[in-house]
Amino acid sequence: MEPLNILFWAVLGLYTVAVALYFTGLAVKDDRLKKYAFAAFVLTTVAHIAYFIWRWWAKIDVLELAFIYAMPMRGAFEFAMSFALVISIIYIVLRAKMPWLASVAMPAALAMMIFAATRNMDIQYMQDALRSPWFFVHAGTGAIAYAGFAIAAVCGIRYLVNLRRNVDEEGKEMLQIDRLSYRATVFGMLFFTVTIISGSFWAIDAWGQFWVWDPKELWSLITWIFYAIYLHQRLRKNWRGRRTAIMSIFGIGLVLFTWIGVNNLLPGLHSY
Repeated sequence: MEPLNILFWAVLGLYTVAVALYFTGLAVKDDRLKKYAFAAFVLTTVAHIAYFIWRWWAKIDVLELAFIYAMPMRGAFEFAMSFALVISIIYIVLRAKMPWLASVAMPAALAMMIFAATRNMDIQYMQDALRSPWFFVHAGTGAIAYAGFAIAAVCGIRYLVNLRRNVDEEGKEMLQIDRLSYRATVFGMLFFTVTIISGSFWAIDAWGQFWVWDPKELWSLITWIFYAIYLHQRLRKNWRGRRTAIMSIFGIGLVLFTWIGVNNLLPGLHSY
């Protein structure tokens, strides 16, 4: 096994240990285990960043690519691995104010890494269409946008779980969860808009038109419209709480279908 792949499996193993420690601490109500879990998670994220950088460097060497073209976000494996990394970093940044995120953000990062492990890990030839400076912007902002939507969905799940536990909707935690879900959606929409716009400029270079109604383009547009409706309902109709929580969960379903479902069920120009 190549050293690069060994590091990936080590990162996956560390994520598993961190998540196991956290939920064990949760089950036995031991705060020390939760602290150990967070420390392990931070260590894992550092190792994950090292893996990301190493793979980037390896692609430059193996494929003889320019630095900007070699960003490891091409294909299901690399995108899922990068997606998990962004989720991990966002969780670490937000953890001080919202420690409850651990119960959903940590497993989400682990789930993305497990999914990545089922994909082809080899460094593969890169088609000419992908050798564009737009790739860096398009794929990078896409991973950040998806992570923002994932955090919003995580907040939605937490909100509904708290409702089942009869937690006061006007209490500090519930208002905080609702606010974070909204901010994460705005954050995701900002980057997702850049993803679509940069993809349009890239399409002009690659295919001669900015929009070709490829299945990936169509479902990206559907996803963008859905989140635009979410923001409209919140800002103009003052939707809060349960309704927006449900919308954020449904939204991540659209995101996952746009990313994974379209690639497997509706192949098109974006199937590389």
